[in-house]
Amino acid sequence: MAARSQTGYVGLGAPGAWILGRNFALMAQGTISAIGRFQFRFQMPTIPSLIGVEFTSQAVIADGSALVLTHGDCKEVRS
Repeated sequence: MAARSQTGYVGLGAPGAWILGRNFALMAQGTISAIGRFQFRFQMPTIPSLIGVEFTSQAVIADGSALVLTHGDCKEVRS
């Protein structure tokens, strides 16, 4: 996860494109379930200055020895 203002684009060929830039935070890691999902809950801190800030997230999936990058998703912090 990274602030949208900090994102960029690095095309990496077969694995996909990295959009989070250099300053990102690892939010969770785990194993994809039998139904093909990995989910986690995240409670945004109650910091008023974060209202209006947009965050982008992206996943990196290890499939054997290959890495796959998912499409990014962006959400805005709302009150």
